[in-house]
Amino acid sequence: MTPDFPTGTAFGDLCRPTVNIDEAQGHGTALPNFGQTISAVAKRGTHFAVCQMASSRVASLIAASVGATQDAIYKELTANLIPNAHMVASGVLAVTRAQEYGYTVLSAG
Repeated sequence: MTPDFPTGTAFGDLCRPTVNIDEAQGHGTALPNFGQTISAVAKRGTHFAVCQMASSRVASLIAASVGATQDAIYKELTANLIPNAHMVASGVLAVTRAQEYGYTVLSAG
């Protein structure tokens, strides 16, 4: 449900993404993912925790801006998660629990 902005505006065609860099291949180090895709790291066993609280808040913001219901947007978001993504009640709690079990959290960017 991407809003349609008039061509030539600040949010027009020039600003629309043309490549999903999380899945782009064949560009080597020209893109910020350095050729690594989400699918590739998921196949190697990486799991992604998606915060249910944050997703609900984002869904309400999107819903307000596009005239949809928060529930409909939330369902669309959760139906389109990246590979090996799992909804967790609280992202902060999930990270803390993972660290207790020896996992390391890395954030880049």
